[in-house]
Amino acid sequence: MAGLSGLYALADVDACVRSGLDVVESALAMADGGASVLQLRAKSGGAEAMRRAAVEIESRLFKDGPRLFINDRADVAAAVGANGVHVGQDDLPPKRLRVEFPSLLVGLSTHNEEKLEEALDDESLAYVAFGPVFATQSKAHAEAEVGLTRLATAYEKTRLRKLPLVAIGGITDATLPKVARACDLVAVIGLLLPEGGSTRPYTKIRERASQIASRLSEWGIGQGMP
Repeated sequence: MAGLSGLYALADVDACVRSGLDVVESALAMADGGASVLQLRAKSGGAEAMRRAAVEIESRLFKDGPRLFINDRADVAAAVGANGVHVGQDDLPPKRLRVEFPSLLVGLSTHNEEKLEEALDDESLAYVAFGPVFATQSKAHAEAEVGLTRLATAYEKTRLRKLPLVAIGGITDATLPKVARACDLVAVIGLLLPEGGSTRPYTKIRERASQIASRLSEWGIGQGMP
């Protein structure tokens, strides 16, 4: 999906629970802040809880808001009218998902060059994610970090293919400018969430998303930085 760029916000149920936040309100605040893509993710919990959250988020998003992706669950994504599904290496192959759920866009996580090369040959993908760029604690048993040099090489390859590249994993305020040089979308979770017990937490999430989205826009993310 050429042209897709900016802030890729992850509304992670587990991260929100740890911070005492409601995932639906957090997701909507991320959307209001200017996220280009919004992903609902729940590594623990059942499909029904995911479906309920997805239904409410989808029903309250503005029509010109971010594209909504559901992590892992293509059935939930299709049922609630989301734009797409994001899958990993152990999930159903993207080509099969496109056959079974033709209405959905499909995004894929990759963690090394071999899997990235395979993704580049898959015309069914809307985007490919590469990471973790840095060490992350948002995912149990996370893969080894790929670093900025390998991310930059991955970006060179995806640009030739005109396949949007999502950088994900351990991205901080300090590393954001360097990461933005080598991707089309920057995926963040914890960077958007205030500390537990903060007052007006959803306002802070919206403001944080807006700040990051504005910085990425100023840098011309997806076009490379000078």
